[in-house]
Amino acid sequence: MKHRSTTGLTAMFAATALAACNAPPEEAALPAAPDDVLARIDLSNPSEFARRDAVTTLDLDVLGLAADGPADFGPAERTTVEIVAGEPSVPPKRTQAEVSIKEGGEFVNVDAVRPPPQYTDHSEYIRYEGPGIESDKVGYRVYLDWRNGFDVFGKTTDAMVLQDVGLDGYDSYHEPADWGLDILKVGDAVGIGGYGFWDG
Repeated sequence: MKHRSTTGLTAMFAATALAACNAPPEEAALPAAPDDVLARIDLSNPSEFARRDAVTTLDLDVLGLAADGPADFGPAERTTVEIVAGEPSVPPKRTQAEVSIKEGGEFVNVDAVRPPPQYTDHSEYIRYEGPGIESDKVGYRVYLDWRNGFDVFGKTTDAMVLQDVGLDGYDSYHEPADWGLDILKVGDAVGIGGYGFWDG
């Protein structure tokens, strides 16, 4: 089963209509539905702010169907969704994880890595120094060395970007790029919230 919106809004549903939070939509003459349309549902956003990935419940038992997924709504947006026969649509990728090691001068993604005993920070053997994990909002790297900690990549895009990080100069992720950058670079400082004094 797949769905389409008459307003172009992508909508996939996990569960009873957001329209139930608002007054029933005004009666309107809708165009005739194509033969593959199994149901037409009116949805609306009762809020004055946008709702992204709003979970909505649709009772489709009468049709013998189930539909699930998130829907994006603009402020006070009202839309009509058609449930149509066919294959389900695939939502965009919103998470990924990877780890890359240098082989023959190039970084290659691997399923697992055990750092050699001599491995330490900034040795340029593991791309961005450990596994990377990201969502559409933020990225992380896990240090596989004596630091045994996490670092944060601030992202400026919803796209998956880890596959492109650290390829152009190894630690280039410390500098602003189209996708974002490492936002916790400390440099010559004691860090946020830290205290101390400079000796020399």
